[in-house]
Parts: sequence; C-alpha cells; structure tokens
Amino acid sequence: MQSFRRAWAGVVLALAMVGCGGSSGPSFAITALGLVGGDLEATAAGEITGNEVFTIRGVGFDPASEFYFGATAAPTLVFVSATELRVTTPPMPEGVVDIRIVNPDGAETTLEGAFTFAVAPTLAAVVALDGPGVGTSLALVDDRTALELTGTGFKTGATVWIDGIEVVGTFVNATTLQCAAPNLPTERVADVAVRNPEGLRATLVETLTYTQRYSLAPQPGGLSEDQVRHLLRRAGFGASDTSVLALRNRTGSSIADSLLNIRADAALNAVESNAFAIFEDTPPPSAEINARTYQEWHIHLLRNNEKTLQERLAWFLHNHFATSQTALGGGERWWIYEQIQLLRSFGKPIGEGGLDFNWRELCIRICKDRAMLRWLDGINSRNGAPNENFPRELWELFMLGEGRGYTQEDIVQASRAFTGFRRVDVEGQEYDTVRYEKNGHDAADPKTIFGVTGNFGYDSVSPYHEDGAGIDVDDRDTDGGIVALTLRERPVEASTFICRKLAETFLYDDVSDALVEELAQMLRDNDWNMRPVLRAMIGSKAMFSAHTRKSQIKQPVEFVLQFLRNTDIDATESRIRGALDSLQQEPLEPPGVEGWPRGSAWMGGQAMLERINFLRDVVRDLDDTPTQINPILPPVGQRSPGEIVDHLARLIGVELTVFARTAMIEYVTTELSGDVVVPFDFDPTDERDLRMKTRGLLYLLAQYHDGHRQ
Repeated sequence: MQSFRRAWAGVVLALAMVGCGGSSGPSFAITALGLVGGDLEATAAGEITGNEVFTIRGVGFDPASEFYFGATAAPTLVFVSATELRVTTPPMPEGVVDIRIVNPDGAETTLEGAFTFAVAPTLAAVVALDGPGVGTSLALVDDRTALELTGTGFKTGATVWIDGIEVVGTFVNATTLQCAAPNLPTERVADVAVRNPEGLRATLVETLTYTQRYSLAPQPGGLSEDQVRHLLRRAGFGASDTSVLALRNRTGSSIADSLLNIRADAALNAVESNAFAIFEDTPPPSAEINARTYQEWHIHLLRNNEKTLQERLAWFLHNHFATSQTALGGGERWWIYEQIQLLRSFGKPIGEGGLDFNWRELCIRICKDRAMLRWLDGINSRNGAPNENFPRELWELFMLGEGRGYTQEDIVQASRAFTGFRRVDVEGQEYDTVRYEKNGHDAADPKTIFGVTGNFGYDSVSPYHEDGAGIDVDDRDTDGGIVALTLRERPVEASTFICRKLAETFLYDDVSDALVEELAQMLRDNDWNMRPVLRAMIGSKAMFSAHTRKSQIKQPVEFVLQFLRNTDIDATESRIRGALDSLQQEPLEPPGVEGWPRGSAWMGGQAMLERINFLRDVVRDLDDTPTQINPILPPVGQRSPGEIVDHLARLIGVELTVFARTAMIEYVTTELSGDVVVPFDFDPTDERDLRMKTRGLLYLLAQYHDGHRQ
C-alpha cells in the first residue's frame, strides 16, 4: 500500500499562496493542509497510510474545482465550502509531489513540494546469521544472535524493534537489514518490526523464537514441581509424588549429581536381590531358565530401582547394543542376563567411587560379551575364515556410524583381529559358554587398520571371562585392541556418534551439530568418561527448554513404567511383561541390530488400543481399600473435583486444555443413568466415590494425547 508524509516541520503553515496560471478568475489561495480528524502538526509528526482524506483550507474554492497531485487527479474531491475542500490521496511513486488546484475559470494555484510520498517497507523473513540456529528464526536466550531481515523498501537509518526493544539496524540494501538480537531473560516468541526514518513500519508478529534449546549452561534457580517431573521422565522412568516433591526447588545440576551418584549401597543391593529372587532355586547360569523369566528379572529392575538413571542408561544401552535373546538357545540364554548386568555397570563392578561411566571400557567389554559374540556371529569367526559382520556392525551401529571413518578394507582387516572365540560346552553342565583360543586367532601377518599396522587382537588389559580354567589372555596383543584403536584414530567420529544418540534420547531429536560437538568435546577431554556429558545434559537449560518438553513420543516401555512409577500402582512383572508383549516392545527382544524404532512408529491404531487395554486392566484391579488410592490423591481438604483433576494430571504428566479439564471435572460430577448423563453428588470424604472417580480419571487422563508424549 502507498503511504506518504508531509515534508515540512511540524508547524501550522499559513501559506497565503495567490493563484497563478489563470487570468480571468478571482484569485484564490491554499492557507493550510491537515488530515481529517487531525491538524497539520499531527500530520507531520505521525504516520499515515494510503487513501487518507485531507482537508484543504483556503479561499476562492469552487464546487467544480479540480485537485492534482503532480499530474494525477485526486481520486475523490469533496467541496465543503469556498474555504475548504476534502481530497483523497491517490497511489503515487515514492518522492516529492506538488499539489495544484484548478478552478473552472482556469485560475489555479500550485504548492511546490507539498507532500513526500513514501512506500511502506515490507518484512518477509528473519533468520539467524550465526549460532546453532543459523538459517532459522531462532535467537538464543543467553547470547546476542546476529540476525538478517529481508523484505522491501528498507532505508538508511532504519531501526529494528524486537519484542518492543529498539536495536540499531545495519542497512545493507533496500531488501536487507542486519542487527543483533537483544538479550531476553526467558524463552518467548517475539515480534520483529522495521521502521524507516519517515516513520513507516512493517511488523512480523511472533516470528523470532528465543530459545535455550542449544544451551548446556546450567538451568538457573530451583526447579519447579513440573520441571522435576519432566526431568525424571527423561532421566528415568518417572517417579512417585513423594520422590518428586523431595527434589522440588533443588537446582538441575544438584539433581543431576544425585542421579549420577550410583553406588552399591543397601537400597541397590536390596532391589537387585529381589530381582534375582525371581529365578528362585535355579539362578543363572542355567539352561533351565526360560525367556520370560529373564524378561521379568529385567522388568523388576526397571520398575523398582530408585537409582532410576542406572536403569534408564541400561535401557538406552540395551537398545544401542541391541541384542535379542531370541537368537540364543536354551544353554546360551543366560548370556543375555550377563549382558544386561554388563550394561548396568558399564563393564565393571560398581566400586566405592560409584558407577564408572567409561565408554571405552564398556565398548571393550561388549566386544567380548558372549551374547554379542553370538548375535553378530563373532563365535563363528576363525583363523582362515574371518567373519566381517562383527567389525562392520561394531563401527556402523555402536561406535562410528554408517560410513563414517572406515573403509571396506578396514573391515576386512578388523575381521582378522576379531577371530579366536568359540562356543563350548561346560563340562558337567547343561549350559554353554564362550572361550578365546589363541590357535583360533589370525596372527599370521600384521593388520593395517585406519592406516596403522599392528596385531590388533582383543585388548589384553581387559581379559575375557574367568572360568574354571582361569583367564585366557593373548600375550601377542599389546596394541589395545580394535576399540582402543578406533577411539585413538577416529576420536571425533566416535565421540559425536554416541553423543548425538545420547542427546536425542535425553533431549530432543533434531539436536544441533554445535551442541553435539560440545558434548563430544567433553567426552574426549574426560578420557571417554560419560559422567560430565550426562551431568551437562541433565541439568542444562536445553533439558528444560520448550523445544525439549513433550517433544518425544513415549515408547511402550516408557509409557507403561512411567504410569506405574508415577502412580505407584502395583503390577506384577508377569502383567507388565504381558502388556509389553502386546505393545511389541518386550525387554531383551529388540527386533534387529538397529534396536527399536522411535517416534510415530508407536502411535498406530492397534498400538494405541493396546495401551488403553493396559490402562484399563491395571486401573480396574485397584482393590476395594484406599491403600493405593490415597497416596495418589491430593491432601484431605484439597479434594474438590477440580483439585483432584489437576493433581492427577500433574502426577502422570498431562497438560490439559481448558476444554479437556472441564470435561474431566464433568466426569467427576456426573454419571450415566441408562443412556442419560445425570448429576452425581460427588463426596470427597466418601471412599467409594474417591476410589471410583479416581480410577476413572486415571484411565481417561492417561489416554489423553499429551499423556503419550514426554
């Protein structure tokens, strides 16, 4: 739209211009110009847009007078009196324009340079020029992000306004401005406006997003109850109300330290003993234990270990080093038990200093893990017949990523290094084991991998399994093994690969390269110890950013365990295993070497129906006593329908819309009489009313779409 501004200073002008160009008519003059509804001074100081109506004051005007802006006639001209006309401005190119009035007798008067027409700028886009959000409309909360604004009609001296704060714009050309985004204290969506020197402006509403999604700086201040619940969904499998309230108001870094403090204390010993008791009189190793028993042992740990990060990490690693017990025969099945224990301890027993999160040690141990050797055909790789599957999957899936830093020849040579293990029967026992035999290892010639030549057998500093024959160590191996070689020769690829997977698990899927590299640098600087990486993520601003919260679809294990942990509802390991079987995510049985899928793959119609069936069963089985109901409810005296709805929604991590909240309250205060909904006189002191409506609310709330995200 065309716009214009008076060119003069803001004063009322008495022009007293005499007519010229007409010789026969009476002389006449323009004495003042002003917007309808305003005066001349307001016109000069304010902003006006196209098709505005102006009052022309003077003397000698005629009903048949003509009014021109340069050579363009006014679209409309209204004769008010011999001393006043009203005209509408036409569309005009940018520039200074004379105005001219012509009377019927030919008399005319001209006012040179009366108006300066200006085209209003347009604003098309705002993008970041630097930082991890480069190329997007994202500014960092704790940094002055360089921005580029594109549009039309920009002028030298233009100013930029962001969230109402004026910043100086650098004029590049008529279509480009640059500026630095001002610091804002919190995440928000901001308006961006451009204002040219003559006052005309353009605005993009809510176009610049201030985010802390890229920041690994500690989240400031104490965490709210809602933030604690979010953190424990990501760094665990949820938590009871009591556990959440105990952590409220602590900083994110402080909670991270507590979660990472995993020691072999009485509590951990108790939960592990209770899980082990599931094997009853036939503990592993044994060929008599069926697959379901191993799953229920694992489920007990996932459900009950209060050191929730230990099990969350073990589950992450189980999916990363995806190994299924379906590939193991009866005499081999105990190997999956051993592997899960390996993942839970990062490769070595938890000592006095607590869990050692050493990625190098874990990768070395996983290469000698019986279940992994069976899963990737490592036990079928012999001198003279090396199997390439093991090194290919080690690099592609576990350490580097597909095609990153290795060649086919590297795989061929590494397959020679991964020779020497075979499955053997244990004398006098029904179960099997795996042993390393030197004569099965290819040591005929040195191997060149990543351009380095050496023996590259299994790492002698981390000997294999101890059995009745003792530890069999190959003294020819002094190079640290393939794992040590990989981390030494491909440190960037190795560190960014695992840190990206960690960030996608604990934070969000579309994690930036810059954030991944920051985490990877921590991992390299700390000699492959993951503790600093985990601590940084768990307590970071990124963890609590709007982009992170509710950005992930819960996998079945997360959905089931979070519901049970959040509500503290009892369910047997057998029932949980059955539910996860129906939901197609049974522990210890990933579908392939890539592990389980993520995201929308879990939101199909049948999958959602099975989730609802699980909720129905566990909620329906709440017994007739209030022992499992009262801990779920808000305190006595705070049990109005609205208070109960709000409390239960917080408990299971559901953020209700106004409409949904109203519907939940209506459920509490109504009931069905036949096919008719009638009022229900809900009594918060009546145990039957509380039990009935609480069970129903849990069932309804957990089905709400928000309950399937974390």
